[in-house]
Amino acid sequence: MQNIAVVDFDRTILDVDSLKYILIKEKFYLDPMLFALGVLLFWSIAFNRKRQKQLFVRNFFKKRLLLLIDRLDKRKFDKYVEYFKNHLNHDLLRILNENYSKIFIVSASEATLIENVVAGQLNSFTVIANNMKHLENLETCWGINKVKFLQHKVGGEISFGFDVFTDSLDDRPLIMMSNHAFLVNKIEVQEIDKSTLKCF
Repeated sequence: MQNIAVVDFDRTILDVDSLKYILIKEKFYLDPMLFALGVLLFWSIAFNRKRQKQLFVRNFFKKRLLLLIDRLDKRKFDKYVEYFKNHLNHDLLRILNENYSKIFIVSASEATLIENVVAGQLNSFTVIANNMKHLENLETCWGINKVKFLQHKVGGEISFGFDVFTDSLDDRPLIMMSNHAFLVNKIEVQEIDKSTLKCF
C-alpha cells in the first residue's frame, strides 16, 4: 500500500504566503477591482461565518489576482520563484521524502509557481491548485473545494487513506477525511487532535 500525503503549499512547504507576498511587492492592492474585492472578502470573513459565501467572494478575488500575476514579465516571475526556493521548509520536505511514496500538493496558490519552486525538492509530487492560464469559471482551491478537486484528480488513489500537512484549520474538510493530520509552522510539525474539531 502506498503512503500518501496531501500537503498545503503556503506557510507549509513554504514559510511565507506566496501570492500575498507577490500582491504586496507588486502593489496589486492598488488595482481598483482587486481592492474592491479585497474589501468584500474581508467583510465576508469578518461578519459572515458561512464558508460558502466566503468561497464565492474568494473565487472572484483569486481570479483577479491571478490575472494580474499572469501579466508579470517572465524574468520577474522567475525571480519570485528563486525567492520562494529560499523559503522552503526543508524539515518538512525531508519528512515527506522519507515517509511518503506519493505526495499531492493541494493549494490555493498557483500551479505553475508551485511546480517551479518545488521541482527537485520532492521525490514525486502532483500539484492540484489554481492555474493562471485557466481562469474561466475559476473555483479557487480552498476549503471544501480542496476535497472536491483532490477527489476529481485522483479518485480511488486516496480511498486507502492519506495524511494531511497544513498550516491552517481552514483545511478542516481535508483534515477530517485524513488518517492523520499535522499542523506545520516554521519550527515544528504537530499532530492535530481531530476529536476536538467540528465537522465542516
